[in-house]
Amino acid sequence: DEFDSAPQEYVRRSHDPMEDFLDPRAAATNLVGDLVKFRRGDVLDKLLKRLAETLNRYEAMRREKEQQQGVVVVDLAAMRAKDGALCALGALSAELSPPNRNSDDDFSDDDNLDLDDDDDDDDDHGLGQGPQKNGGTRTLSSVANNGKKSTSTSTSKKNKKKKKKKGQKTTKTPLVFAEKDATALVNEILSLYVLPEMGRFEAKNGFLRARSCWVVQRYADHLDRLPLERVGAITTASLRALEDPALPVRVEAAGALRQLLQASKDRQLADLLRPSLPQIFDHCFRIMGDVGSDDVVQALEVVIDKFGDEIAPYAVALAQKLAEAFETYAMAADDDDEASMAAAQCVEAMAATLQALDDNQNDIYGQVEPYLVPVLGRIFAAQNGDLLEYFENAVEVLGYLTWGGDAPFSANLWRLFELLIDAFHGWAYDYINDLVPALDNYVSRDTRGFLEGYTSKNQRRVDALLTVADRFLGPNEVVRASERDAVKASYILLAVFHNCPRGSVDDVARTYAKRCADLLPMVAGPPPLDMLKQLGLDREAHELEFQEVSNPAGGCLVAENRFAQSFSNSAAAAAAASRKPWRKNLA
Repeated sequence: DEFDSAPQEYVRRSHDPMEDFLDPRAAATNLVGDLVKFRRGDVLDKLLKRLAETLNRYEAMRREKEQQQGVVVVDLAAMRAKDGALCALGALSAELSPPNRNSDDDFSDDDNLDLDDDDDDDDDHGLGQGPQKNGGTRTLSSVANNGKKSTSTSTSKKNKKKKKKKGQKTTKTPLVFAEKDATALVNEILSLYVLPEMGRFEAKNGFLRARSCWVVQRYADHLDRLPLERVGAITTASLRALEDPALPVRVEAAGALRQLLQASKDRQLADLLRPSLPQIFDHCFRIMGDVGSDDVVQALEVVIDKFGDEIAPYAVALAQKLAEAFETYAMAADDDDEASMAAAQCVEAMAATLQALDDNQNDIYGQVEPYLVPVLGRIFAAQNGDLLEYFENAVEVLGYLTWGGDAPFSANLWRLFELLIDAFHGWAYDYINDLVPALDNYVSRDTRGFLEGYTSKNQRRVDALLTVADRFLGPNEVVRASERDAVKASYILLAVFHNCPRGSVDDVARTYAKRCADLLPMVAGPPPLDMLKQLGLDREAHELEFQEVSNPAGGCLVAENRFAQSFSNSAAAAAAASRKPWRKNLA
C-alpha cells in the first residue's frame, strides 16, 4: 500500500491536480456533487440514508470486534467503505451549506419551512427543506431511520395543487437548507464519524484519519455556526493529528488548520490555537523536512498572517527553516511540480513573516538577514531567469528588508542591489513595477551608501541605478516603452533627486533635466505647463513648439497625461536638486 510504503509519493499524488484526470475517485466525487446539485430532491435523502447506513455499519462492526477480541481489527473492506462514505460527505459540503444571509437571494425562515404550494415538482419533504413536521431537525441519523419514503408525500402533493388563473406565473422557491438543519447535520457528521476517527491511532486505519482531516477542511466554512465545544474539539483533534505517525495524516492536518483559520471570522479559533503556536511551527517544519507540500507551507503562511503581532519571537527560526526548505524544494523543482509550488510558498511565507514585524526591535531584521539574503541572491543571480517563478516574491522580501532594516546597509544587502540590476537588464525588465519600491528604499534609507558606493564592476551605484531608467527613457527606448513602464522609470529619477543632498548629483541632474524636457514633445497631448513654469522653461517650451490644446468644454489647457506629468516632475526635481539655475544650462 503506497500510504504506508511510500508516503511521500502518496502525498504528491494526492495533491497533484493532474492526477484528478486519471483518478476514478475524483470522477465519482464530482458525479456525486453534480447529482445533488441538479437532482437534489431525487438524490439527497436517498444518498444521505445510504451513507448513514455505511457509517453506522462500520461503527457497529468496530464495537463488536472490540468487545470480542479487545483489540480493534476492522475488515479492510469495511474501512474502505467508510473512506468512500466520508469522501462522498466531503463532496456534499457545498450543498449542505445554509443560505448566505447577507446576499440579495436570501430566503426567510418561513421560505424554508413553507415552500411554494404551486411547485409540485420540488415539494419532496426532504432534508433540504427545513424541519420535519413534528418540529424536529432532520439529521443524518433521522434520514437513515426513516426507512422508505412516506406515501403521505405524494398525497399531500395532490391535495396542495391549486388551480392557477389563466396567465398567472408560477414562482418556484429554490430548495435551500434552513440554517439549523445544515448546522445540526454538519455537527453530527463531525461528532459521530469524523472526530472519533481522528483520534484512533491503529496501524491500519491511517488513511481513514487522513480522510477525516480532509472532511474537516471541506466543512471549515461551517465553523462559526457550530457550538463552541465542537469548535474546541475540532481544534484539539487537528492539533493532535499534527503529531500522527503517518505523514499523509500530518499533511492533511496542516491543511485542516489552514482552512479553519481562513474560515474563522472571529478570534475564537485564534484564542484556542495561540497557546500552541510553538508546537504548530515545530510540526510544520518537521513536515516540510519530510515532504515538499505547498499545502503545509500555505498553512504556515496563514498562521503567520493570523498571528502577525505575535510572530516576532519566532521570526528568526521561521526565516532559517523557510530558507532551508526553499533550498531543498528548489533543487527538486525541475522534476517535481509540487516541490516547485512549495518553494514559491516558502518565499511568500518569508514576505509574510517580515510584514508581520512592526519595527526593528532587537535588530530583528539584522538577525533574519543572514538566512534570507542567500535565498534572494540565488534567485537574482539565476541564469536566463531559471528561477523566474520566485522573482516577484523575492523582490517583495527585499523591499521589506531594505525598508525595515537599519542603515547603513550591509555589504551583502548592497550586493543584492547589484544582482537585482543585472537581473533587470538580463531577463527581468518586465518587472520594473515590482523593482521600484526596493530600489527606492536603497536610495532613501541608505543615501550615503548609495552615493559613495561602487559595484563590483567599479561603477558608481548612482550610475548603475540610472541604467534602469535609461532602459525606458533613453532616446531610442522611449518609443518602444509602454506608458506604465516609462512612468515607473521616472519614479527612479524622482527617488534620486528627492533623496540625495542638494548638489550631490549635479552631473545627473544636468543630464536628466534636459532629457526629460526633450521627451515631453513625444507625449500625446501637451505637458503640464505649470511644471514647466516652475522650471523657468517658458522660452524653452516655446522653442520646442509646445502647442496649447483647448478643451472644447471649457477652453482650458489639457494637462491630464500621466506620462507628461512624470517627465515634468522628474525635470523639476532635477532642477531642484542642483545649486545651479538650469534655465541657462538648458539653452
